[in-house]
Amino acid sequence: MDFTSSKSTGIEWLDELLSGGFSEGSTNLFTGDIGTGKTIFAISFLAEGVKNGEKCVYISTTTETARLRKYLVSLKFLPKNILDEIEWIDFTPTPRDIFPVGKDKVEKLFVEYFKVETADRLVLDNYTSLERLIHDPSFSREFLFQMIRILSEKKVTSVIVEEEVKAEALAYDQHRFFADSVIRFVIIPLKNGYVRALRILKLYGKEHLLEYIPFEITSDSIRKLPGKIVEFGDKKFVKVE
Repeated sequence: MDFTSSKSTGIEWLDELLSGGFSEGSTNLFTGDIGTGKTIFAISFLAEGVKNGEKCVYISTTTETARLRKYLVSLKFLPKNILDEIEWIDFTPTPRDIFPVGKDKVEKLFVEYFKVETADRLVLDNYTSLERLIHDPSFSREFLFQMIRILSEKKVTSVIVEEEVKAEALAYDQHRFFADSVIRFVIIPLKNGYVRALRILKLYGKEHLLEYIPFEITSDSIRKLPGKIVEFGDKKFVKVE
């Protein structure tokens, strides 16, 4: 991982929060519930890479990529000519793809099948499907370790997307340990409705804000909203302008 070189996320205000973007060769975790914006942020990261002439790969273990792209065309900040340059891979994992979990199996999957040695940026959306297939926490830890090792060795800057599970789940905690940065996406209740927000839980080697940052996704942009949101107790929030 190169701390001296950063990869822009394609979202200027997020780059500022990340002190320039993601470190080159880093592995970054997007975690949160369904509908919080994780996939859009991840694809924006890939689109920025395409603009810079980088090879970008999106691997989906859930939504069919053709179906996803039909939705993405409604977003003006993700133009079709840019999306067409991303390599879209549909991957429905089976036990044969994963077991026996170990260095050789993971290398075969990511090097021979996904060909990560030719990629500059990669998104895996989402890891939760793999985790449920692996099931055993010790195997999940080994798979995650080997995957991140390969991506780091190949100098691929990656975003791993997961559906948030209970904090006490062992495998969930492992994601935080292995990732170079962790961004949590949430939908927060306010007095007059709800707002999407993100919080940087971890940013290895850099300082970062601790508050939730509200944002909105429109057809034109991913826009940071004014103020910050501070958490007080269970599901009680106050907005600080």
